[in-house]
Amino acid sequence: MTPEEEKLFSIFFPFACPRQMKMLETRNPLVHYTSADAAMKIISQKRFWMREASCMNDKAEMHHGKNCLINAYSDGLKEKLESVLNPISPEIVKKLESYYDGWMNTFMTDTYLSCFSEHDEENEGGLGRLSMWRAYSKNSGVALVLNSPIFFSESEYFNGLYTSPVAYLDDQSFKGEMLGLVSGIENNLDMVSKLEPDIIVDLLFKAFLFATTCTKHPGFAEEKEWRVTYCPKILSADCIEKGFETIHGIPQIIYKIPIEAPPEKSLDDLDLDKFLRYVIIGPTEYPLAMYKAFANLLRDKGVTNPESRVRVSHIPLRT
Repeated sequence: MTPEEEKLFSIFFPFACPRQMKMLETRNPLVHYTSADAAMKIISQKRFWMREASCMNDKAEMHHGKNCLINAYSDGLKEKLESVLNPISPEIVKKLESYYDGWMNTFMTDTYLSCFSEHDEENEGGLGRLSMWRAYSKNSGVALVLNSPIFFSESEYFNGLYTSPVAYLDDQSFKGEMLGLVSGIENNLDMVSKLEPDIIVDLLFKAFLFATTCTKHPGFAEEKEWRVTYCPKILSADCIEKGFETIHGIPQIIYKIPIEAPPEKSLDDLDLDKFLRYVIIGPTEYPLAMYKAFANLLRDKGVTNPESRVRVSHIPLRT
């Protein structure tokens, strides 16, 4: 991004911006907890799946963010926006409301997600996180530990995909974050006022979109989740492949993110061997069989030193 774009990012996305900057600086890995079957398919196909939000584990997730936004908006956020933005153009807030209201049902029914967690290499490197094994193990859980820089690539190849940290907020803390966003606009009004009103509307719409799709109840905070979000009816991505799968007996649309770049794209990090740090086999009765299966699959898919890149968690979780 240009310095101006970075500044606008920090103004309109004050929650996500410092966290993304920290991830880019530390290069801490992200980890995808899933079933062994899904992990085998991800590696075999070199594709990550994005599932519709309504089909995720907690079906109320999207509603929590939406309700927090609605409550904050009716409890002072709207008036604060109007007081700051009406001097630029009284149409900004009106257009924002119309735009968001028009797309709200799409957010709820046509948002697709792939979920990851920040990985504590020092404490979780060979073990994984106990709470995540409890949620995803079911006798055959697997964690794919991934190098994170590609998640924040600015390549046009990923246009339409957005990586954002999840905010774990209740109504009051959510309102505080949103009022902080407006205060950031107010403190940088000289810069913001030079933008076309429609650009301000678009930036605020995206801020509202992520507030809706990437806010969870504070009780889930230990997940330290990041989400790759895709809303194909709002902005499509050339790299994404649409497909149909039956998961847990439920036929559904999925979208697939490639873990390999076409030859004409200069994306060295988008390569399974470079993208995947290692695999953790979760608590299971069959660690040796799973170890051999994943080591052999990695070798077949061109991953170097596959045996050293498969680890078995020895957390004594009763499955």
